[in-house]
Amino acid sequence: MHEVLRSRGKRPSLEELYEVLRVLLKHLSPGYNRVFLIFDALDECHQGNQRKDLLPLFHRLVADGASIFITSRYYPEDIQESFKFSERVELAAKEMDIRTYIQEKIDENPGSKRRIGDDNDFKEEILSELSSCAKGM
Repeated sequence: MHEVLRSRGKRPSLEELYEVLRVLLKHLSPGYNRVFLIFDALDECHQGNQRKDLLPLFHRLVADGASIFITSRYYPEDIQESFKFSERVELAAKEMDIRTYIQEKIDENPGSKRRIGDDNDFKEEILSELSSCAKGM
């Protein structure tokens, strides 16, 4: 395994990364019931030159005994198709939480506070429009 990990002044290939994860899984699995690998924001990876390689890699890791936890927005079709038989948990913020967050950001930013001033109607319009656009994100 040390050959794979040895620095060669370049990024490791996807296959080299897979091999490292596979070896780690093999060594960790006997002492633990489950090994979880967490990958965040998969939807932010480029579909053509990243996700098309990562999705099969994740499935290989599951076949090797890993438990995979992936976060992603709902909309990427390739992700939905790849994990259509996997368990999902959908998380979405409530509109009031989003409004509170936006209000806090306005209040802590002097420029925003200055631009909005005491115009409560304008502030309400901003809060409504931004929380509506967020759609639970």
